[in-house]
Amino acid sequence: MYNRLRMAAIIFALSLTGIQTTTAYAASVTLVPSSAAVNVSNAFTINLNMDTADVAAETPAAHPGSYAGSVIIDFDPALVTYSGSMSGITAGTIGSMQTISFDFSGAPDVGTVRALDFTAVGTVGNTINFGLTDADDFFGSFTSQLPTNTPFTPSFTGVDVQIIPLPAAGWLMLSGLGAIGFRVRRHRYS
Repeated sequence: MYNRLRMAAIIFALSLTGIQTTTAYAASVTLVPSSAAVNVSNAFTINLNMDTADVAAETPAAHPGSYAGSVIIDFDPALVTYSGSMSGITAGTIGSMQTISFDFSGAPDVGTVRALDFTAVGTVGNTINFGLTDADDFFGSFTSQLPTNTPFTPSFTGVDVQIIPLPAAGWLMLSGLGAIGFRVRRHRYS
């Protein structure tokens, strides 16, 4: 009984100060790579996907297709570089990690919020770890925009991408093309 009264007092005090409280629903924000394994110097895409179907079902104020938030994605710049558009993206660092952050609004309740382009620059055998967090780790930045900007706290899931060598068939094809080119060049001058 005491804990319930204490919690009610805290929520009441927060409402008096204007601090919005959030409710944890089963919403999720995830990073989904175009491929789980990439070759060195190859470009690949990572989609920022959001699933707020449970928020729309459980929150009367939620409106499908009108969600907003801010995210930070971190990665090791020795293994990967961001090669996409910088429109609306802020680059930074946290320790030795490179970060990109951006805001979005009007996002769908289920689907891709933004596609991000990267290029693998690390050595074969390394794993690129992409971290994903809310840009506002104190209050949270995710809201259902219509009708009243109702806040919610999704779960965040990063992703790992493996850097792999060029397949043996690729080397065989390149050596074959080189041999053909050499033969054509030699034939042309004889």
